[in-house]
Amino acid sequence: MAFAVSTSPRATADYIYEMTEDGLLIIIDLDLGNRSVTNDMQNVLVDIAWGEERASLAGCRITYRDSEGNWSRVVLSQEGRYERVCSFGKRVTEEAEALMLLRQVPK
Repeated sequence: MAFAVSTSPRATADYIYEMTEDGLLIIIDLDLGNRSVTNDMQNVLVDIAWGEERASLAGCRITYRDSEGNWSRVVLSQEGRYERVCSFGKRVTEEAEALMLLRQVPK
């Protein structure tokens, strides 16, 4: 997997991300001592949209791995605004399982 690291000054979290060809966004919290992705999600999403040269991430299905190694889903509004983080209904610790579950979520 090829990941990109954000260099924008907005987010204070340390993370890497990948946008897949089928529109999935994978974010991994690097946990380097700065703010967590969980606590800086709004800015992280703005940074990623900026890095991808997009006005918003509307239509993307998003998963992220937190600093404890758990995968969750990020919910956006139809306009692409951050709404919340939610679980997959169970604890998910493997990326492949998170991506499989994320692909089952309607766009």
